[in-house]
Amino acid sequence: MSRCVPGFNLSTRPSDCKINIIGPPANFKVGRTTKKFEILNSGYNMGIDTAKAFLAK
Repeated sequence: MSRCVPGFNLSTRPSDCKINIIGPPANFKVGRTTKKFEILNSGYNMGIDTAKAFLAK
């Protein structure tokens, strides 16, 4: 059961629903308490680059 959307369950999704999970790489340096702009900006740009690479497939 997803903790983000109440009542949402992956096993009962519509058959035509495709879910792609894109997780951060092991070298992702941003944590919950990260405050350094350089690290946050690097993580943000990593996410943008990863999304672009995924959408280009």
